[in-house]
Amino acid sequence: MLEENTRVALMIGESLRDQTIQMGLYEIENLLNRFREALVEFGKEHRRDRTNNKNKFYLHYLLASISNCIILKKSTESLQQQQSSRSAGQFSRTPPNPLAALDRAVRRACRLVMDQLLLELQPFLPCLLTRPWLVQGDPVPKLCSVLESHLDLYGRVRPPCWQRLQEEAQWLMVVEYVRALMQKKLVCRSSEERRQLAQQMLQDDQLFREVFHSLQESEVSVPEVNPLALLPVLADFIRLKDPGMLTLEISGLAAKYPDISEEHVSVLLDVRGDVSRDIRGAVLDLLEQSAPPLPAGYRPIFTDILVPPSTMAFCLPTAKCA
Repeated sequence: MLEENTRVALMIGESLRDQTIQMGLYEIENLLNRFREALVEFGKEHRRDRTNNKNKFYLHYLLASISNCIILKKSTESLQQQQSSRSAGQFSRTPPNPLAALDRAVRRACRLVMDQLLLELQPFLPCLLTRPWLVQGDPVPKLCSVLESHLDLYGRVRPPCWQRLQEEAQWLMVVEYVRALMQKKLVCRSSEERRQLAQQMLQDDQLFREVFHSLQESEVSVPEVNPLALLPVLADFIRLKDPGMLTLEISGLAAKYPDISEEHVSVLLDVRGDVSRDIRGAVLDLLEQSAPPLPAGYRPIFTDILVPPSTMAFCLPTAKCA
């Protein structure tokens, strides 16, 4: 409709055409702002009542909205390109910025898609990194099944957003996996358990890589820090036989993931179950001294993983706590 109005306006003159385009861009921006608000309400309604029949298409509606925004982006850019350069300063109002409004709407829709993925993964996450998981490997195959069903739907979204959704799903899965490790539901009692824990983590990593193989093989650029690369690094840290080498190991870990904190490392040392107080102190001192700044373009991953506070032993006010 806007394209047709623009062609009609051009029959009268370029000035009228530019005014028509400007008015159209304002309306597109307003529409997208209202659309983003509607998405927010749509998400709230879904969380309030998941038994509603239309909720079975909730994810489909979100993905269709993303594709429609991509189509609208092309039309909007086409309109902007038709404006003459001299028309930019002819209007007293702030120039419209529909592309920024469109980006906000897409980011909100993508966030709602990831929230839905996390909701479907949630029933299986508490079983991760526990002793039953160590023996049986559950629930990783179930997690992979949920991921595969989501990724299949993401593949129907227009590029580049389908790649973005796959990347975000990858980050979400790794963050939740490492968060489960940080819960210390599994603390090793021997070198054999450390070997088993590391081996199971590597097997899980391989399953996740098979699920996300299309992202790894695509020609689209992947994030500078691949989140799946973190799991083998943590597995190597846990299965290291000589605790005296942990200072060297943590130095390499901090170089790859500069947002890792002392709290994260302290939990990893607890999970190993064989670290003396002296070695722990040396490792944490080294981490505190090195603490490199976050490089440009680095996407923090440990920042999204909160470490549960340690439970302190009860003591009387007049006594010294151990």
